[in-house]
Amino acid sequence: MYNITICDDDGKILHELKQMIEADYVDLRVSCIQQLPHYIESLLNGRTELPDILIMDIKWENDELNGIERAVMLQNRFPKLKIIFLTGYIEYATDIFMARPGYFLTKPIQRGKLREAIDRMIGELSKESEQQLVIHSSGEVKV
Repeated sequence: MYNITICDDDGKILHELKQMIEADYVDLRVSCIQQLPHYIESLLNGRTELPDILIMDIKWENDELNGIERAVMLQNRFPKLKIIFLTGYIEYATDIFMARPGYFLTKPIQRGKLREAIDRMIGELSKESEQQLVIHSSGEVKV
């Protein structure tokens, strides 16, 4: 079971995305966050469990940093974190490459595109978990 956290300052969007994901994926655990700065700080300080997939809005009211800048902070600390960006502002499309985006969705969110994004992230997570590190007694390491 994978954990997905949705971060958006719009409660209606959080509710809609959570409903879509839970309807399409019974084996995913979904949580919602409306206060990005506090959540990011909590993740960085180890007080909150890191999700497998983070769906994050780019533009945040009352925050000096945008979602891309916050994503870079997280990815520097947690390089395997999968991030799906979402925004209603298309001008951020080129800026997302400051981070390592897994996917970019524009609002209003289309259910099929959301499913495509999540499927891609789950595929990457599955592939990563299949890789095993084997250490032989001779000191040789094989993946």
